[in-house]
Amino acid sequence: MRKTARALLLLFAFAIPWEYSLDLGEPLANVARIVGLVLLLAAIPAVLQAGRVRTSGLMQWLVFGAFISGSAVLISGPSSRWQLWEKCAATSRR
Repeated sequence: MRKTARALLLLFAFAIPWEYSLDLGEPLANVARIVGLVLLLAAIPAVLQAGRVRTSGLMQWLVFGAFISGSAVLISGPSSRWQLWEKCAATSRR
């Protein structure tokens, strides 16, 4: 099961760049989405069969923190980013 999930993960990694090049129409969508769903259907039983998930290292936590903080800045809206920009510009003019 893990070998199947690993092969599908590799296939998914190579299908992402072709995401909109290989579009199969309305009911199926693009190839990357189909491969991703098949990967999900294979990966969940593989993880449950193994009974554990690999622990995250420092680099994964740093990337996760950068993603969350970047998302928080984007979600906060353009008005608050503009206010932050104006505040930084005002302090640099002093």
